[in-house]
Amino acid sequence: MKISIIIASYNYADLIGRAIESIISQTYDNCELIIVDDGSVDNSIEIINKYVEKYENIHLYQHPSSENKGLKETVKLGLEKATSNYIAFLECDDYWENNYLEEKVKILEKYPNIKFIFNDVNLVGDEKSIRKLDSHFKMSKRFLSMKPWPRKLFQYFFMLNLVPTFSSVLIEKSVIKSCDFETPIDALLDLWLWIQISANNKFYYIDKKLTNWMIHPASYLNTSPDVANKKKQKLFFDCAIKLIMVKKRGNILMFFKLMLLKSFMIPRIDKLFRGLIKKLLVIMES
Repeated sequence: MKISIIIASYNYADLIGRAIESIISQTYDNCELIIVDDGSVDNSIEIINKYVEKYENIHLYQHPSSENKGLKETVKLGLEKATSNYIAFLECDDYWENNYLEEKVKILEKYPNIKFIFNDVNLVGDEKSIRKLDSHFKMSKRFLSMKPWPRKLFQYFFMLNLVPTFSSVLIEKSVIKSCDFETPIDALLDLWLWIQISANNKFYYIDKKLTNWMIHPASYLNTSPDVANKKKQKLFFDCAIKLIMVKKRGNILMFFKLMLLKSFMIPRIDKLFRGLIKKLLVIMES
């Protein structure tokens, strides 16, 4: 089983080598590395090319004229160039434990119908930002330990982004390529994709710290809708609901679920009614 790994590179010349080395040292080596540079102006390209020259399964791509197009277009280009049916993402400032791919492939072999696998992470880097992330992660960990896996997560993504980082994700290529990438908030591209994918697919969580997630000052803002103000949050989730409704036109159960989710997001609803909605959503997804 071959895995295509996509790294979106942008101005991390000091860290990109560590990310690549963590892939080279994997215990599971049936993989290719697709690096897409998004217009770096440091010496990232020079560092990457040294690996491209040395390893035949490492490939570098750039946007036309070395343009900076952002994460969305960079991920899409990586998906176009990937040759295998399964995609793993590694952000250029993060790095994996050497058994990362091996653990993911074990799950794919055990549950061949699973389309999305993610894992626990080590937080490394800025200690102040890590402390601010702590409450978010404690809440996520409590939830992730509640039920056996695989499981459905659709309704929960409207309350909490349970997938910590792109660098923890392995996904079937056809599933992510079928997504709409036009997120109304660029910083929430990951959550935008996960909501769409979770409408149709079960997820599998590996309770092992296989990813080392580099936290920079203020990078904790990108882990939840708190990155935007309340007005933008509402726009984001309204757009997500409309998108799923279009894709699921004629599906009465999905329509009802989405209406419940929309009701859950209205601030005036009291705590009792919110609790009833949450319980009903859990029943409907079980």
